[in-house]
Amino acid sequence: MALPAVSLVLLLSLASFVVAQETPNENTKSGNVTYWVTLPSRMRRGSSVPVSAQLLAAGATSTVYVTLRNSTDGQVFSSAEPRVVTGGSPPTVINLMIPRDLKIPDENDFYYWSYSRQFEIRVVATGDVAFNRSGDMTLEDKSFSIFVQTDKAMYKPGDTIRWRILAMKPDLTVLNELVDVFIKDPLNNVIRQWKGVSGGDSGVVELSMPTSDRLVLGDWTIEAKVLGVKQTKTFTVAEYVLPKYEAKVDVPANVLSTDPVKGTASAKYTFGKPLVGAKVEVTAKFKYYWSETPQPNISLSGILDSKGEFPFIFSNEELINLLNETYPYRATWSTSVSRLRQRADHRQHHGSRHRSADGSGR
Repeated sequence: MALPAVSLVLLLSLASFVVAQETPNENTKSGNVTYWVTLPSRMRRGSSVPVSAQLLAAGATSTVYVTLRNSTDGQVFSSAEPRVVTGGSPPTVINLMIPRDLKIPDENDFYYWSYSRQFEIRVVATGDVAFNRSGDMTLEDKSFSIFVQTDKAMYKPGDTIRWRILAMKPDLTVLNELVDVFIKDPLNNVIRQWKGVSGGDSGVVELSMPTSDRLVLGDWTIEAKVLGVKQTKTFTVAEYVLPKYEAKVDVPANVLSTDPVKGTASAKYTFGKPLVGAKVEVTAKFKYYWSETPQPNISLSGILDSKGEFPFIFSNEELINLLNETYPYRATWSTSVSRLRQRADHRQHHGSRHRSADGSGR
C-alpha cells in the first residue's frame, strides 16, 4: 500500500493582507481583479522592511506606494519609491527603509507598550487595480547588538584596562556608528567618558584607561551607547597574585567497592609547560559530616615526572580501613548484625533437633 502524501506548511511571523476582490469600476479594466500583499509584522530601526505586492490578473497594471505612518495621527515617517506592478508577473518586492532616528521610549516609560505598537505600513495602489490597505507594525527596540570585550576579566590597581566595542546588525554586518563610552566605579560614579567615538573603517572602537595604585576595589562597569541603545560590561578590580602554576587530580567518577582507586596528579605552569621534578603529596579522605572534627586520611607522596605527572593507587584494603576509621560505628554495627545472624542460625538449628519426624516436639 502506498504511503499517503503529506504536505507541510511553514507559518512565519507575517502580517498578510488577505486576497481582496475589487469591485468593477472605471479604473478596473478586467473587473474583479485580485491582488496579494504581504509584509512582516515587526520592524527595526535602520533596517528595511520588504513589502511584496502582486496582481493576479494578467494585463492589469498599477502603481504601488508604500509608507510608514503613525496609526494615530497619520504622520509619515518614511516612504519608498513608487513601483509599477504588472498583473500575471511574479511578486514585486518594495523595500521600505525604517529611519534610524525613529523614536523609541525607555522600557520603563508608562506608554512604552502602546507607543511601540502605534505604527502602520500603508500600501496604496492606483491604476487598473486601486486599493488602500494598512498593516499594524511593532517597533522592536533592539535593531542591532553591541559587544563589549575586555582584555582581562580581573585587574589590579595600577593596571591599564583595555577594551573594544563592536556593533553588529542582524545580518552580521558591522554597524559603523559613533559610540559614547562611560566608565563607572563600584559606586556607579562616572570616572571617565568618551563621546562620539568612531570605529573607523572596521567599525571596532578600541580604548584603554590607565589606573592608579589606589584604585577603588570592586566591580567596575563599561557602558557603551550606540543610537540610544545601551550595553554594559563588568570587570573586577582586586588585589590578587597571579598563580604560577595549576595543580589538578584526575580520578574516575565511580569505582567498584572491590577495586582500588587509580589516578594521576599533575601540575602545569600558567603558560602550559609541565612542572617537572616537584614534590607532590596526594591525600584521600571520605566526606565527613562534622567538619570541625579532625578527619582521618591516607596519603601518598612522590615526584612529578617529565610530563609533570604523578600516577598513584590507593588499594581497596587501604580504603576499607580508612572508611572504618572515619565511621567507626559502621564497623561496630556490621559486627553486631553478624553476631545476631549467627545466634539466630544457632537457635534455628538447635530447635530442629528436638522435633520428631511428624513435626511434633519432644
